[in-house]
Amino acid sequence: MADIKNIFIDKKMCIDIASIKSRFLNQQFQLSTNTIVAFINTHEHESLTFIFEKKCNKETLHALSKLFLMSIQLSFPDTFKINGFELLLETHKMSKYTHYHGKQSSLFCHSIILRPANESPMVAHTNILPKDFAITTLNHFRIQLSDIF
Repeated sequence: MADIKNIFIDKKMCIDIASIKSRFLNQQFQLSTNTIVAFINTHEHESLTFIFEKKCNKETLHALSKLFLMSIQLSFPDTFKINGFELLLETHKMSKYTHYHGKQSSLFCHSIILRPANESPMVAHTNILPKDFAITTLNHFRIQLSDIF
């Protein structure tokens, strides 16, 4: 597997993750597959959204999605638990996800809620800024993938 590209887009966007399909990264951001992007999403409520697109089968897609969540756990120990493909903070659901498997490419999306704070929103109920959380997670996920493939 070639190195993935990881990109933080430092602007707010409004994207319904339930409606994305193959070639989304190319259509929306002019990026190729094998890329993961993160941005603040304003659809319904503010969240930090990660989208990874790759040509792969459904089983590999689910494994990569789970590895992504485990990368978050490793990056921020003792903060989140995983239940299926969702992040929990104690017993509270902190994220939503979607998986799409198509002929051209497959993708997973994870959106983590942001809570309002005085100067900037924070990730879930932590004191972590979205940009810091995103960059740390993107880099950790990239390292995890390079160790496997």
